[in-house]
Amino acid sequence: NHKNIFNDARVPWSEYRYYEPKTVGLDFEGMIADIK
Repeated sequence: NHKNIFNDARVPWSEYRYYEPKTVGLDFEGMIADIK
């Protein structure tokens, strides 16, 4: 839903990792790597 709102408003966005299914928690290292 948020993707559509940003697209309609022509606001650039990107995806990044944040969820680690193995631990059912935060993928901190992946998230930081993607943000950089």
